[in-house]
Order: sequence, then structure tokens, then C-alpha cells
Amino acid sequence: MVQHFILKGLNPYIEKRDIKKAIEKLYGEVDYKSTLETIEICEDVEEIGSSAFYSCRNLIAVLPYNQSYFKSEDEKPHEKYTDFCEFKELEIIGDFAFQFCEKLRVHRVLKFNDKLKEIGSSAFQGCKSIRAVDLRNLKDDIIIGRGAFYDCDISSAVFPKHITYLPAELFAENRLESFKIPETVETIGENVFKGCKLSGKMEVPQATKSIGSKAFAKCSELECITLPSKLSSLGNACFMECVSLREANLPSLMEEIPDDCFNGCKSLEHFTWPGNLKVIGKNAFQNCTSLNELEIPEGVEKLKEGCFKGCSNLTTIKLPSTIKEVEKHCFSGCKKLQTFILPKELTTLPENCCSNTAITHIDLPDNITEIPENCFSGCENLQEIILNDKITVIHDWAFSGCKSLNHLSLPSSLKEVGYHVFDGIINLKVTGSITQLIDRMFHDCSALESIEIHAPVSVIGRKVFEKCEQLKEVVLPAGLLNIGERAFGGCKSLLTIDLPDNVVLGKEAFFDCDKKLIENIKSQSAYAKQPLEIQKELRGSFKARNKGRLFLIRLILGAIAVAIALEFLQSVPFLYEIIIGVIILGVIIYFLF
Repeated sequence: MVQHFILKGLNPYIEKRDIKKAIEKLYGEVDYKSTLETIEICEDVEEIGSSAFYSCRNLIAVLPYNQSYFKSEDEKPHEKYTDFCEFKELEIIGDFAFQFCEKLRVHRVLKFNDKLKEIGSSAFQGCKSIRAVDLRNLKDDIIIGRGAFYDCDISSAVFPKHITYLPAELFAENRLESFKIPETVETIGENVFKGCKLSGKMEVPQATKSIGSKAFAKCSELECITLPSKLSSLGNACFMECVSLREANLPSLMEEIPDDCFNGCKSLEHFTWPGNLKVIGKNAFQNCTSLNELEIPEGVEKLKEGCFKGCSNLTTIKLPSTIKEVEKHCFSGCKKLQTFILPKELTTLPENCCSNTAITHIDLPDNITEIPENCFSGCENLQEIILNDKITVIHDWAFSGCKSLNHLSLPSSLKEVGYHVFDGIINLKVTGSITQLIDRMFHDCSALESIEIHAPVSVIGRKVFEKCEQLKEVVLPAGLLNIGERAFGGCKSLLTIDLPDNVVLGKEAFFDCDKKLIENIKSQSAYAKQPLEIQKELRGSFKARNKGRLFLIRLILGAIAVAIALEFLQSVPFLYEIIIGVIILGVIIYFLF
């Protein structure tokens, strides 16, 4: 198996197909990509073209031709290394030229002669044996392609002093511990330092105007970042998951903190707000678990989705008067958030706005007209909600899981209540100006044990308390005039209730309730004022809870009767079969219906 190749006649240019052709001519058909360990090429080569040594995973060294590198039989190819400075005419290393050459070895530091003009995209990607790079002797106009040193094992690097840009993915997924960005750099591309081991403090030079997306993402050892005052563009997720980052300054020219900018920076404690800030991006500070208090500055107009979601140690939030829009999940999962100050100018709240937080009370702005879905769901410490007189709709699950909520002030403007709005509430006192409990308002609130209605409610709608199986105590207002169909249906723990004298009961208002409750109702003066059909229904309603059980028993007995009859039919004349068949049909109808 040939491991060392000597190629001639490929100057001043080497590229993939020429290498393959030359090897086949000199050595026959061999799988050089898997066998090649060392190769000699002419020292005056000017260009190593695209993909020239792509995926030669065992390649150790590229050597100048005729230098007698193997002076004795004892000397092994794997003891050699590549020194690109020996190729004094080399100007271009093409795209993917040494990509995935995992064993390519250089002498201490990867260096090049000062004539090199271009290092192509992914030229050394995946070269795991490269530990350091020194490009300081190269010209300032050197062209370096995207991901030139992506996923190597570089721990240190030096660049030309006057270079103006750092290309995308330049050092991504390396173990780069320190890097001084040249003072002249104006652009830092996306993912440049992603996944590196940069530690301590990083200063971005004042000349820098643009930093790409995820440029410093997942730099797990980075503790402090200083950005230039004239920075005008910061990409999304720039510092995402920098878990050791404690401090950051944001330049005053910025009008928006980008999406995911500090997402997952769980050590972040301090940062400066840009003076011109108007928008905080989607998930910008998500899971920044070391943030405690925030006063968002005046001038901010929009909070995008999930911008402070999961900030589990955040206790206080104050929004500015300039805020116009708050998107969903902004403060969801801020488990210690107790104080949430909303500006009076705010007109809308988003879905999941404060879900799963520790707020105990909330003052809603006067211009809010709707409580959106899951807005306060899971707020187990929320005790009181006073809704303004402009609220018209409370959407699904808005207060579900608020098990400490004991006072709810409802306005007369309320016209619609969604599903499971109050699911999980245990004891509740209803006050305010509301005059009608809307259909299904507390439907299926399985934890509800008591409710006191101290508002001027005259109507309880259909199925308002249906399936509230733990409901034991109900206090109704004296002015109540109507209880709707199945309003208390299935309230099996409710044994007594005081009905106002003039109340009118709807159909099956107490369907499937306990017999003791029915007897209690029948003993009250209100019972005598009910229509005859309602009185008749109440007299027999306690049987309804056994309806399903009786149906099952009848079904079983009917099946037994049919089985016996069929056995008997086998031994009787045909006329008797007809008579017995009619009897069986009658038995089935009786037992089933």
C-alpha cells in the first residue's frame, strides 16, 4: 500500500483532478484519499486548488519536492510535518483544499509566506491537528474565505494588524482561548467565534460597525463584552448561550436588541440599555436566570415574543409609558416575578403574558378590553384581580391554575368568557358591577369548593357551575332572578343552597346532584313558586344520577333473558316460537328503554 507520493509536472498549479491523474499515471489506480500520508510537490507551486486534498483523512505532510526528507530507512513519514513557508511562491489555497485532513500536521504554528493572497472557504476545516495560526506577516488585503479554520483545534491565533474584516465561521468550534481583534476590523461575520473557549473580557475595537449573527454564541468562558460606541448592526443570537457572561454594554446607537441576543446567558447580571432603544427582540433575554430587577427605559415601544421568558430570578419589572406592544410569552416562566408595573397607556395584553409567575396582584390599565389566552395561567400566588369597566372578553385558560385567587371583581361590560378560564381556583368571592354570570363561566372547575357572589347578579347562565364536583358552598345574591339550564349540573358535593325567594330555575338546573340537595331545595319557599314541570323535575331529579347504572343493569338482565329464551325456543312448536319472540321483543324494549 503506497503511503508516500512524489508528484511532478503539476506546477504552477495543483488541483484535485490533476493529483488524481498524476497518481494513477505513476502508481496505478489507488485509493489515495484513504492511503495518502505524505506527498512531495514542487516548492514553486503557486496555487493549491479547490478540493485538492479534500478528505485525505490520513494526510500528515505536504513536502517540497527533492528535499530528501527521508534520509534513512528508520525515518517514518508520520514524523514529518507541513511547513507552508517552504512554498515561497504559493499565492492561493483554494476552497476546501485541505478540508477534513484530520491528521495534517504543522510545525508548532500554521504559517505562510508573505506572498499568500487568498485562503479559500473551508480550506482547513476539520484539520484537528492544527493548534495555532499566525498570519501576522500576510498583507492587509489578504482574502480569507468563510470557515477557513472551522472546527480545527486552534487555541491561539494572530492576524495582520490592519485587516478590516473577520469572515464568517472563521474560528467556529475551535478551542480558541484568546484573540485580540485588530483595531482596524470593521466587520465581524456570523459565527466567527461560535463555540470557542474565549475567556475573561473581550473588547471589540471602536472601528467595528457590524457584528454578524451568533458571532460569539456558545463562548462558554466569556465573562464580559465591551462593544464599540458606533456599532450600528448586531446580528441575532450574537451572545446566545454564553453561560459565563456577567456583563455587557450595548452602544447607544442601537434601536433594537436583536432576537436571541442574550438567550441562555444564565450568569448575566448587568448590562447598559442603549439610549435610542425602541425594540427588544424575540427571546432576547430568555433564560437569563441571574437578572433580578428590570426597569425598561422610556422610548422602548415594543417587546417581542418571549423576550424575558424563563428569567426565573426576576422579581420586578417596570414597563415604560412609551410601550405600545407586548407580544406573547414575554414574561412567562419568571417564577419569582412579584411586581409587574404596567403603564396606563397600554391597550393590549398578549397571550401567556405573565403565566407561571409569582405575582400576587395586578393593576390592569384602564384601556385594556380583553384578557388573552393563558395570560395569568399558573400564577399560583395571585390573590386578587380587579378588572376595569372596559373588559369585554376573558379568553381560554386566562386564570387557570391561580389556586390562591380569592377575590375577582368583574365589570358589567363583560360579555364573553372562554373555556377553563378559572380552572384550579378553590375559593372565590365575586364582586364588581357584573349583572350576569355568562354561560359556562365556571364550567368544569374541578377544584372549586366555595363561591360567594356579592355582585348585583340577576342571572346565572347555562351550565355556569356544571361539573364543579368539589363545590360545597354557594352564596347567591338576594337579587338573583334566574338560574339557567344545568347551572349546577353534576355538583355532587353540594348538599345545601339558599335560593332567593323570587328565583326561577331553568331546566335541569340541579341535574345529577345529591338527593340531600334536592330535599333541601324542596324545603325552601322558592320551590313552591317554581312552575309545575320544574317541581316535578326536582322531585325525580335525584334519580338521574343513577340513570347510567340502571341502564347497565337493564342491559345485563335483558341479555340474560334473551339467552334463556333462545335456549327454550329450540324445543317448542313454530306457533309458540312466534308468541315467545314477541314476548322477547317486549322484554328487550323494557330493559333498554
